[in-house]
Formats: sequence, structure tokens, C-alpha cells
Amino acid sequence: MRFTEITCAALALALLATPSAMSHARRTTIVGVSPANDCYLAVSQGRQDGGAVEMCSLALSDDFLPRQVRAVTYVNRSVLHLRRHESRLAFGDANHAIDLQGALSQEDSARAYFYRASANEDLGNNRAAYDDYRHAAELSPNWAAPRTELTRFQVR
Repeated sequence: MRFTEITCAALALALLATPSAMSHARRTTIVGVSPANDCYLAVSQGRQDGGAVEMCSLALSDDFLPRQVRAVTYVNRSVLHLRRHESRLAFGDANHAIDLQGALSQEDSARAYFYRASANEDLGNNRAAYDDYRHAAELSPNWAAPRTELTRFQVR
């Protein structure tokens, strides 16, 4: 517990010390030694192995996981499922993250909608995919990925 308090305090001081702290503060980064942090690192490192998915599942099995960390971990596990071509599981995790309304930052919400859109597209739900990409673009207008995906669609 002491390590987590020191790490969080150090992170808060580091963010306050930078002039662009607010632009970086919108995306949730999990710090400390925990399965949720290991899940985040697995996604950041581009992993897609079963051990990475299990680490996320272990984090989500913690009844005391804070709501925000739980939501972000669902987003992260959704990414891992997409990398493993497990679209139904990715869709379910993105839905869980989105269902935890208010737990995600605006940027993390955009990521959840983006990954749910990708899963929807893989599952053949093109209209739902379009709607989710559009919502992701609205939530994070400076993020190019959702707008790029939207260019592939024709709305009639």
C-alpha cells in the first residue's frame, strides 16, 4: 500500500510539473504493481498471448478493483481479444467498459467505442460499427483513427 501511495504521489507531482499535464491526464494510466498494471503493460507492449488475457482476467476478478481501473481494464482486455481474433469476447469487454458510465475519461470512452466498433465490424454488424466509430470520433476529435475508419463506410 505504501508503494502505491508513493507511486501515485510521484505521478501526481510529475504531471503537475509539466506544462502539458492536462493533455496527458485524459488517458488513464495504471501505475503500481498489480494485475491491472500488467494488463495495461501487455497492451502497451503489443502482446496478444493468453497469459496477457489471463492477467487482465485476474485483475477483473478483484472485487475491490476501483471502478475506473475496472473499466479501463475491460478496454485493455478488449484490445487483447481483438489481437487474438476473438471478436465476440472483445465486443463483450468493450460493452462492459461502456456500461460503467462515468468511470472512463472521455479519451478512454472513445477507445472503448472504437474497439467495440472493430469487434462489431468483425462480427458483420456494419451499421453498429459505423455508429461506434462515429461516436469515438465525436468523443476524441483529435484522434485520427476513428475518422480514418469512417472513410471506409458509405451511408445510404
